[in-house]
Amino acid sequence: MNCPFKYTLIVICLAAVQTGFCQAGDSVAFITTKQGLSINSVNDILFDREGFLWAATSDGLQRYDGYGFKTFKRKASDPGSIGENTCRHLYEDANGNIWVGHNAVFSVKNKSDGRFVTIKINNYYNALKPFAEDSTYVWVAGANHFFIVNKKTFRVEHDFAFAKNIFPDSLTAFIAGSAVKHSGIFNFYYHSNEAAFKKYHISEEVPDPLLNNSYPLLNFLSGNNIAPFKLQGKNYSINASAMLSPYEYLFLFANEGALIYNTKTQSLQKHPLHDLIERNIDYSLVTGMVLDKGKNIWFSQSGKGGIVCIKNVQHPFHTFIKSNKDVLIYGLQNDPENNIYVTAFRKFITSYNGKGEMIKTFNSAAFRANPDNIISFTIRALQMVSETEMLLLSTNGQVLLLNIKTSSVQNITNSIPVSKTLLTDIFDLQIFKLDNQTVLFNYFNRLIKLTLKNNKPVLEEVYQIPNGTNITAFYPLETNKWLIGTTSGLYTGSNESFTAVKDVSGMHVKFITKDGMARFWVATEAGIFILKNGKLIKTLTEQNGLSNSFIYGILFDKKNNAWCSSNKGLMRIDTSFNVKVFTPSNGLLNDEFNTNGFLKHPNGNFYFAGLDGIDYFNPDEFREDTTVSALRLADLKVNYANYSFAQNQDGSISFSTPFDKNNLSFSFSVMDFYNPSVNQFSYYLKGHQTDWSLPTNKNEVNYILPPGEYTLLVKGANHNGVWSKYPLVIKISIVPAWYQTDLFKWSLVCAGLFLIGTALYYLSKRKYRKKLRALKMQQEVQEEKERLSRDLHDNLGSQMALLSNNVENLDINYKKQQGLDENIERVKGTSRQLLQTLRETIWILNKEQVTTQEFFDKLVDYTHRYLQSYKGIQLKVNENFSGNKILHSNEALQLFRICQEAISNACKYSGADTIIINGTTLQNSFELIVEDHGKGFDKNKIQGEGHYGLKNIRKRAQSINAELEIETAMGKGVSVSIKI
Repeated sequence: MNCPFKYTLIVICLAAVQTGFCQAGDSVAFITTKQGLSINSVNDILFDREGFLWAATSDGLQRYDGYGFKTFKRKASDPGSIGENTCRHLYEDANGNIWVGHNAVFSVKNKSDGRFVTIKINNYYNALKPFAEDSTYVWVAGANHFFIVNKKTFRVEHDFAFAKNIFPDSLTAFIAGSAVKHSGIFNFYYHSNEAAFKKYHISEEVPDPLLNNSYPLLNFLSGNNIAPFKLQGKNYSINASAMLSPYEYLFLFANEGALIYNTKTQSLQKHPLHDLIERNIDYSLVTGMVLDKGKNIWFSQSGKGGIVCIKNVQHPFHTFIKSNKDVLIYGLQNDPENNIYVTAFRKFITSYNGKGEMIKTFNSAAFRANPDNIISFTIRALQMVSETEMLLLSTNGQVLLLNIKTSSVQNITNSIPVSKTLLTDIFDLQIFKLDNQTVLFNYFNRLIKLTLKNNKPVLEEVYQIPNGTNITAFYPLETNKWLIGTTSGLYTGSNESFTAVKDVSGMHVKFITKDGMARFWVATEAGIFILKNGKLIKTLTEQNGLSNSFIYGILFDKKNNAWCSSNKGLMRIDTSFNVKVFTPSNGLLNDEFNTNGFLKHPNGNFYFAGLDGIDYFNPDEFREDTTVSALRLADLKVNYANYSFAQNQDGSISFSTPFDKNNLSFSFSVMDFYNPSVNQFSYYLKGHQTDWSLPTNKNEVNYILPPGEYTLLVKGANHNGVWSKYPLVIKISIVPAWYQTDLFKWSLVCAGLFLIGTALYYLSKRKYRKKLRALKMQQEVQEEKERLSRDLHDNLGSQMALLSNNVENLDINYKKQQGLDENIERVKGTSRQLLQTLRETIWILNKEQVTTQEFFDKLVDYTHRYLQSYKGIQLKVNENFSGNKILHSNEALQLFRICQEAISNACKYSGADTIIINGTTLQNSFELIVEDHGKGFDKNKIQGEGHYGLKNIRKRAQSINAELEIETAMGKGVSVSIKI
């Protein structure tokens, strides 16, 4: 097979996938034993007033809540259980009680307590069908009997036997809402202990005033011994029926399929889902048919098949091209004639008309990758430059021009004015149309402008980002200024600068666009970032409503709603940033979309390409279902056991449970079974939580609660994302034990307060005496400090001042001689140092408190002066003060003396050329380290007598509860560390 034929075959395979405009989505649901149905043979089904689906099977009665089944079976030891496991027919009365017909008895499930009442009819062994009621009775039909049962006493009060078998086991019957005058309708009435049927036609009225309380019965019979139903001169054999409206009825005819009969107009037509029913239902197996509030049709089947739901799919989404997992569609573009061009992974370009019919496949040799290039060739972006020329950008760096009229392809890659670089796989490509002859596109780390002049392409580089990474998206701001997206964030670029946009860094930018309110929307792999006037004004992620944070593309409709494709559905974000998510449950073909796979067509349609093909719709014609679905408490368990509950008149639920039965489990259901897996819930337990939980698909919630009063609020949303207007309210009371009651607690509090008061009295008395002693001692210490300060200043201070003065006079006298004695200089310096030390001591004593910063500054200043007498030693200071600890005067004095001793020893004995002082505050501690890199000493040789300096250091540290460490070794220097 030669290459051209091979590639042509691939394109034909691509074009052979399903095309045209058709609705998508999962339109049929099967509920079988895999979903929890006890047996696949179902005799009857019923939707109750709350929205739960009931199934009558030969293996018990079951209730379906969208997530699973709750089964009711006969228990011989429990008189409140169901009468028999073989359930044949179902009916719900006006009080919400469920009537179940068996073979010889019928059961009534009481709405108030959930228990069953079993009613047996003596000497009767045929199937029973409860089917209608009035204010007093429920009517039950058998094969040749008709029973009237009192709704309050559950006793059979009337038994009518008919000569003919007018109620076969396969009876299908239902009640109209009021007295009617419908053609072909049998009206049953009961009066004066007589039962009769009368057939009314469209022109007849009910003549007898005594029949005003009668209930019209639509009674269509089927079976071998009953004549077929005759309508408009044609016989029909009815399998099942359901009421659509007061005048419309849906019939399932064995010989005609699903038809709607309008009793007012006497017209008969096919149901819109007729073909779908035909493909999925075996009419001979149907035992029941009901409609839910969404007009979805539910069938029960005998023998096999379980329950089938034919969904009333009414959505705006359509399929343009349906592909498969091997054909990944990327680029979309329309030409001036509104034909749509599609490119896919490792495939060529195919054009389609507005009807979805393939027009042409462009199979040029220029589309094939260079054999030496290991990178696969895929067109990733395409855009019309003029009426005939389309720009194509590929994953391996090729830039092509396709003439859509002649199908000729021109490779203009070598015309790009940049140096040849190693080609890498380019995944993110964007083309921006400037005018009818000019486009702008990204090429590696550059922006390239393409202009058609006299039908010839002219390419020029307009910008290059400096950091070497590739451009993934861009948007022109003004002349020579752009928003630039990369794999590492968003930047503002111009010829003068390249600046990162604050708060939009570290993520891969996929697309940049602008809405009608001059706001820039930046689609990334980490959510959507919205900017205005250069500032970030909104961030959208999964935490605030997005179904997925990986965003591919964004299109705006006329209302400025943003339609965003993602890795988990399509999202619509309105101008207030409310998010609505659409998935295949809403009719979409795709759940995961692709880069560059989006197009806003001139005809108003939006196209989004995904893994399974292309979805399209017109947002301006979008009519979504805003119906609110009811929210119900499906199940309640206390300590893992089922717990009965009842609703209050206001719709709330209240229950009380003791303190040792406080493990609560709630199951909820939104009464929308279209696709229960996408229904959402939000919970708020007042008294236990502070706010509503984030929306979740989880329909169960569990709590272990201490004694108290709580209110559980629950909201639910159906598959359309429509939330319930009002929350379901569940009032919970956890009754405390006697020792947990308020009375007992207050008693304990009073006793405790008395004991605490007594203890506090004696403690305060003792503390007062201790405080007096401490104040007296403090006063004595203060007086002693003041005395010592005065003595030091008046006596030693004056003497040291006199010594300094005398030495200076001596210096003056000696200067008259030939030379200056160095000993005199040393005496002078020493005397000044002693005087300064004295002043520092007085400064510390006179201050009640010293900050660590003040102390450290004094210590450094002292060391500088001290080292003036040691010219060969340098001082190095390191400080790290994250706080400012307060030192009391005694602490400061002892620390100062320790540091003085350490500095003095280092200068005299270490032989080091540098002394290092480190000061650090850590939380509530202060650490000082004085170290040198001199010769060190052996600590074992200085433990004996003498060496009073080190002993004094330890005593001083001990007196202020400081941690002292002295580290030294021969030739390793000395480090004195003190921490307080």
